[in-house]
Amino acid sequence: MKLLPFVGASAMLLALPCSTFAEHAKQVEEILVRGSELKTDLQLEQALTPGGVSILDSTSLMERNTGNLADALRYIPGVWSTSTSGSDSIFMSSRGSNLDATNYDMNGIKLLQDGMPVTTADGNNHNRIIDPLASRYASIARGANALKYGASTLGGAIDFVTPTARNSDANQLFVGAGSFGQKQMRLTLGSVLSESVDGLVTLEKKQRDGYRDHNESEREGLYANLGWRVSENIESRFFFTYIKNDEELAGALTAAELAADPDQAGATAESGNFQVDVQTRRIANKTTFTLSDTSNIEVGIYQENQHLYHPIVDKVLVDFDGPGPAQPVEVFSLLIDTDHQDRGAMARYNLTLGEHIIIGGINWGENTVSGGNYRNDGGLRNGLTTIVDNSAESVELFVMDRWHLSEEWTLVYGVQAISTDRDVRNTTVSSGALRNPSETYKSINPRIGAIY
Repeated sequence: MKLLPFVGASAMLLALPCSTFAEHAKQVEEILVRGSELKTDLQLEQALTPGGVSILDSTSLMERNTGNLADALRYIPGVWSTSTSGSDSIFMSSRGSNLDATNYDMNGIKLLQDGMPVTTADGNNHNRIIDPLASRYASIARGANALKYGASTLGGAIDFVTPTARNSDANQLFVGAGSFGQKQMRLTLGSVLSESVDGLVTLEKKQRDGYRDHNESEREGLYANLGWRVSENIESRFFFTYIKNDEELAGALTAAELAADPDQAGATAESGNFQVDVQTRRIANKTTFTLSDTSNIEVGIYQENQHLYHPIVDKVLVDFDGPGPAQPVEVFSLLIDTDHQDRGAMARYNLTLGEHIIIGGINWGENTVSGGNYRNDGGLRNGLTTIVDNSAESVELFVMDRWHLSEEWTLVYGVQAISTDRDVRNTTVSSGALRNPSETYKSINPRIGAIY
């Protein structure tokens, strides 16, 4: 019986003249619904890779507390990364890389910005870890999957892609806060100035008190890029970066010290004023030449300068005469004050030829470190002990083919040739003795995989 009203209503509707519906149909405004499938080139790249490739979208990072790269990589499969103090100084590992590291150089994973290396020619990430919030997205290619970048590191590569005024929100203000006095702010301004020119500038400021004594950190940064469409077939973009990053280091604790007070600094961290202060300046250019609908060439060059000020070992005193009248003598302390020069170039050739997608390229990098090691007097230089003059050069050649054998099968294979030189020159000031380990390494690395 409860269905009768609906039946009656249906009958009444059927009895209405068709013209009534026509009248109302004319009054209904057209509503256009557009659907879009988020299938970026990067996601297509992920689908064409027979192995571990992950995509990290910076938008998701702004929806949670991201204070450093370790926070950004927290949920990436196959990558382990952590910060001992919550600052930018981190440890990271992928595919077993860097597990034997004791020198805090964070080697084993090649870091790139817009396809151009940030990792130095000696394979290390000495002083600078890329700010993930300064990127539009990042591609994490683990192990041999990083061949498309030419990376020869065991852990693979992470490529951070810069946002531009053409592909992101040009004007943004981001403010964040977190535990232990964490505060950060980012202001982004940009504009598409014409059909051929666009620009974007980001200013950032970040501070953190830290959860331990002697654990404060402060960073200021400027990131800018300027794009120029020279013609329909040539597009060039310039990148500028300045970062000033100062960190206090709380030092290590013994098990007993940790149990007594986990927030305290190490016994000598405050007296030695342990810190790592780095100023970075980088300029780069990447130009793409579109040769046809199926081929293009990418060429990039970069120059990066860093200054490192790093008091890290307090005075080690030895009382040679025991209870005698002589005062204890300082036998060792360490403050590193060095300048780092990194320069390099890259080229990529991309070609689609029938059922083949071919990538070939070259990376060249050169790195020099000059300056010295000093005695440390509470964070101040107290006499030069060692003159540092190190250099490194590396060349990576690679080619890779994705061959679509059928609708179900794709064969991915390639090869990489590497040549790298290391030259370390440390001169002891007191004796003039030179320590000069020097070596050249060469290798050929094949890779093969399949997608079904």
